[in-house]
Amino acid sequence: MSPQLILRGRWLHAAIWIEGLVAVTMFGYCAASAGGVLNMSSFQSQFEAIDVANAPESEKQHTSTIQGTVVAVYTLFGIVGALVGGTFLGDLLGRRKSIFLAATLQLLGAILMGTSYSLAQLIIGRVFTGLGVGAIVAAVPVWQSELSEAENRGWQIASISISSGIGLMAAQWLAFAMSFVDGSIAWRLTLSGSGLISIFVMATIFVLPESPRWLKLKGRDDEARQILEMLLEEPEDVDKSIADIEQALRISASQAGLKDLFSMGPQRNLHRMLLACGVQVMLQVDIHHDTDVGQG
Repeated sequence: MSPQLILRGRWLHAAIWIEGLVAVTMFGYCAASAGGVLNMSSFQSQFEAIDVANAPESEKQHTSTIQGTVVAVYTLFGIVGALVGGTFLGDLLGRRKSIFLAATLQLLGAILMGTSYSLAQLIIGRVFTGLGVGAIVAAVPVWQSELSEAENRGWQIASISISSGIGLMAAQWLAFAMSFVDGSIAWRLTLSGSGLISIFVMATIFVLPESPRWLKLKGRDDEARQILEMLLEEPEDVDKSIADIEQALRISASQAGLKDLFSMGPQRNLHRMLLACGVQVMLQVDIHHDTDVGQG
């Protein structure tokens, strides 16, 4: 019998919450890991084209531009991954399949980066990593929110942001430890370490339930009810949740649009969007990813 059939109620909610925490940890890890390896001597000797520290003075600006581009590729394709994987694929394939696909892309990126012997391979690895992590960051909160109870939804989704900070810290401490190790294993292990998170997500996501909202959207009403019965202890709560989902689907089908993000009605959508974007912006503008700032 699968864990999905064994767990019920709060234990199933806890498992879903933990899955979300672990999955989003890779966002912080991948955001910080590149900054941790740029000044490793073995990394600099392997990728001289982005070695700003040892570049001739006349080439420092050009080398810095290349390095910045290589680092920024991750964020650029993260946007693409979030838009495509978190919305289009999430509605097309389902929340779990989109999360699994995102973790697969990230794992491929981690493998490519960890085995890189050329700058081109490193860049391709960062492209796949960006796509995967972007999709993870967009898909996991949606999946978790659609499975959580209303009274717990706020703090559970907010706690996911904390896990990205844990991932960032883990990447920095690993990079610090690896700085005392000679050879390319130091940066290869640091860059590929996020693959372990992806493996965990890929191994566990399908033993947890699909979003009942997505199942209702696809007309799979019986499956949606079965999942809600596992999540909720009282039959009347199941009926109420089904009614709420059906009402939400009717409203979203008739009213929802991009312009609603900028509305300031009772839901204060604009404030919510600016707050969410602001948190992500502040995470990216700190100096965890660029030790050269301190050297300047």
